Amino acid sequence: MKQHISILLYFFLASLCHKTHAQGETEISKSLEVLEKGTHIEIGIFHNGEISRLAYEIEKERIEKVEASPDKIFEIGSITKVLTSYIVHSVLFEKQGIDLQSKLKDMELSFPIHHKNESRILHLINHTSNLPKMPSNYIWGMIKSPANPYLIYDKKRISKYYKSHKTKHSLGTATKYSNFGYGILGLMLTDLTGKTYRELFEAYISNGLGMKNSQSGITESGKSKLYRSPEQVEDCLWQLNQMECEGGGYSSVNDLLKFTQYVLDKSQLDQKSKTALSAMENETIKINEERSIGTGWMIQYQDGRKILFHDGGSKGYKSFVAIDIERNKSVVLLSKNCGLNKNSYLLKKIGLDIISSN
Repeated sequence: MKQHISILLYFFLASLCHKTHAQGETEISKSLEVLEKGTHIEIGIFHNGEISRLAYEIEKERIEKVEASPDKIFEIGSITKVLTSYIVHSVLFEKQGIDLQSKLKDMELSFPIHHKNESRILHLINHTSNLPKMPSNYIWGMIKSPANPYLIYDKKRISKYYKSHKTKHSLGTATKYSNFGYGILGLMLTDLTGKTYRELFEAYISNGLGMKNSQSGITESGKSKLYRSPEQVEDCLWQLNQMECEGGGYSSVNDLLKFTQYVLDKSQLDQKSKTALSAMENETIKINEERSIGTGWMIQYQDGRKILFHDGGSKGYKSFVAIDIERNKSVVLLSKNCGLNKNSYLLKKIGLDIISSN
């Protein structure tokens, strides 16, 4: 009799879980209606040890669920900054006498720094350096190569702008989102290690964390795994040159889910990786009661819980990743659209809604 009841209870709970899962998919599908037509989106959700992988095509008349391709790679834009932050923390762990509070002007670097520039590594990594999103001399790249604006923005141009930069009284106390600040971090990493950013990405991310479908820039082998819109056999992929560390990463749903799982459970990692990932979660500056910034991660508080997140966007690609540590849950959204692509802030809202749902 007890065995019979146990079997009935098992099937009841299984049915309930299936119904809840189906309801969750319906809610997600409904939320995608705001996205541009022609969008392809891959979604990965990790929650309490279980992974769901979904994919949808946003058509004119309907939203069609399609087979998920979790190993296809997408440009991830500024989510690259999260991975760059991990690399920075890992390198600092290995270096003696250098930490987030170290001033760049006191380090032996290959690019000039104004004597009134008091910036520390922390200021670059948490967007409190007073640097602009992109500097004024970036405009020449937009004029000469509008389809690939970073192409000519090399170390020489970065250094030329940065050597005249003087810090203001608001250094470290006011946030100003800066892609350029991460460009400086990339140059610093190369000087500290003697390796290019691509080599560091491969060592610490692709190999170090086993994220084999992730890379900085796009290789020929990577192109074969890249998700492309059916209407565009050949996309014009941005070449970010010396700015790859701020937005030139490529990754897949499976790889980014793996990264979020490391954040949620660090027990299998070595001490360097544990230290790096833990440091990234720490709040470094408060924006308001609901928002703050860590190092790499943006932080949002919902019902008293800390949500780590970041979004990204490049030509035709939009992405989002979020982690709810308390609820042991993470979500990854990677999308491609061959049109104007107004999906950036919409994808962020959808992602935050998913991470907050039951």
